[in-house]
Amino acid sequence: IIHDLARSNLFVVPLDEEREWFRFHHLFAAVARSELELAHPDHVRTLHARAAEWFVSQGHTDEAIQHLLAADRTEEAALLVVVFSLGEVLEDYVADKARGAIRALMALAPPTAQRIRGEAVETVAVQELSVGEVVLVRPGERLPTDGEVTEGSSYVDESMITGEPTPVEKQNGDSVIGGTLNGTGGFVMRAERVGSQTMLAQIVQMVAHAQRSRAPIQRLADQVSVYFVPAVLA
Repeated sequence: IIHDLARSNLFVVPLDEEREWFRFHHLFAAVARSELELAHPDHVRTLHARAAEWFVSQGHTDEAIQHLLAADRTEEAALLVVVFSLGEVLEDYVADKARGAIRALMALAPPTAQRIRGEAVETVAVQELSVGEVVLVRPGERLPTDGEVTEGSSYVDESMITGEPTPVEKQNGDSVIGGTLNGTGGFVMRAERVGSQTMLAQIVQMVAHAQRSRAPIQRLADQVSVYFVPAVLA
């Protein structure tokens, strides 16, 4: 009976090899109102349970819960709600932590730099700096970009990159990293990497990419749920 109804386009069931969608909701809406439910209630409940298993395997949690309730499988439906809700809460928590890390990293980059042009020092946006330009770094300032010290010396806190709490001495010819914190000395540096090429910008990009991608443990959990939940339903 179910096979004939499905072929008549009243139902949606995965009958073909590609498991294509027919019109699944119409199928069970019709079954629920038909005499089939009255004549064979156990068969209908079994059909709803099998539909719930298939929906879980396809990642459609809401539809699976609806069919579990229709099959009088309230405990399994509650379990499904708890499992997937917990997964969503954990995923949102991880995403919020990643977004917070990105904001914290972006806050390390100063918005302006002291560019030296001839005898003058002018304040410009960091985005306006070009490779090869000379920048003045005053005591207590964050370095605007990656480069090389050309004049003066100071101690620079690079803990944001290396994790080392002790400031590192920087002299003429030493490389410096944008976003790190200058100490009590002042120096002049030449920009070598600007914009998206700086180490800080690349770290932000990697964190953002990691946020968009799914962790291996998340993919494993998805694969396990395809078999675990139907096993529980069975």
